[in-house]
Amino acid sequence: MRSAAARGFLVLVLGLLLAPTAHADPDDAAGARAPSAEPGNREPTRGYPLGRTLSPITPEIAAHLRDVASSAERRDDVFVKVGDSMSQSRAFMTCFSGDTVDLDGRTHLRETLELFRGGDAGGVDPFVRDSEATAVGWRAMSVLRGPLDRELRQTRPRFATLMLGTNDMQSGRPWVFARRMWRIVDRLLDNGTIPIMSSILPRDDDPDRDQDVPLYSLVARALAAGRAVPFIDYRREMERLPRRGLAGDGLHANVHVVGGRGRGCDFTSAGLAHGHNVRNLLHLRMLDRLRRVVIEGERAPDPARAPERGAGTETDPFRIEKVPYTVLRPAAGQPDAYRVTLPARARVHVRAFVRSGAPAELTVGERTSSGRRGIVADLPAGQHAIRVAAPEGAGEYMLLVDRLLPAPIRQNPYAE
Repeated sequence: MRSAAARGFLVLVLGLLLAPTAHADPDDAAGARAPSAEPGNREPTRGYPLGRTLSPITPEIAAHLRDVASSAERRDDVFVKVGDSMSQSRAFMTCFSGDTVDLDGRTHLRETLELFRGGDAGGVDPFVRDSEATAVGWRAMSVLRGPLDRELRQTRPRFATLMLGTNDMQSGRPWVFARRMWRIVDRLLDNGTIPIMSSILPRDDDPDRDQDVPLYSLVARALAAGRAVPFIDYRREMERLPRRGLAGDGLHANVHVVGGRGRGCDFTSAGLAHGHNVRNLLHLRMLDRLRRVVIEGERAPDPARAPERGAGTETDPFRIEKVPYTVLRPAAGQPDAYRVTLPARARVHVRAFVRSGAPAELTVGERTSSGRRGIVADLPAGQHAIRVAAPEGAGEYMLLVDRLLPAPIRQNPYAE
């Protein structure tokens, strides 16, 4: 560890190991965290690296985001909220508009806070706007039935916060959720709006649904990485909190309360023991990174990553060197070959969802199945072959390789 920031991160990790219920502050109060202080830059895949909360902004991703911004004239100081009750909640970001914000020394975020406080999102700033694209109980399809288009027309936003999936999992059809999220993300990008995507929070109200949270979060991760847009691993931070950052219903995030009133923008150590507070800080941090890179044209904060290994052929397959694994690829009408390396025996669930049309055919070892349901396999340590045959008419497919963990889940599959 060469830098002071890196040594500080090591101390933070050791503190977590010694006190597993303590929360790791998702920011550096002294200033922006150096790229080397967050692990994951070694991951040699197209997917976003595991083991960090905010996805990297490399020079290539920065150039892409600037291209999106230059494609349409939008309000650089406006974002919209897209999602379910977690995004409609008054505890999500509205406190940034008031006088109860406690940055606890994070003065480097002040300029971004003031920028969006001055934004015009239909007559109010975007923090307090009652977005038409959020509602209690909404699924991805709810957003696509007109509310998203209306919200985009009314606010002309440069950015959007996007978190869905908690209600979609009730249907038990994750491939349908994936297709609808594809449409939402592409609709935003076509509008010149950069989505900030997020994994969903854990669930203590239903152990069976809690088992599905990693899958729906992997879908969001795959789309974010495939479209080179920001991703926040919110669940990663929630797993570190007391009671996993959940309210008494085990379904929604809790918020820091002082004198009987919610203080969602209190970023002291007491505030950051609560789910909504953590989410608010993470989104302000990501908006700060985007302001600097996309609006101000500053240099990308993360280094370029090594290219993906493999060509997708039987003799030179794409390499999967860490699980969970996600990737988004064009459906070329011919099979893509992968090789996954497991350091120890593992029970994995492999799936392949397509953007449209007939499902992909998936093969793991000698077993073949529809990509929708996927294949559950107990695999020994070593190398194993995976093949995805997606019809050309599918447009794109996403491959999801996930570990199956004991119920209830009490460990973070995204942690290194």
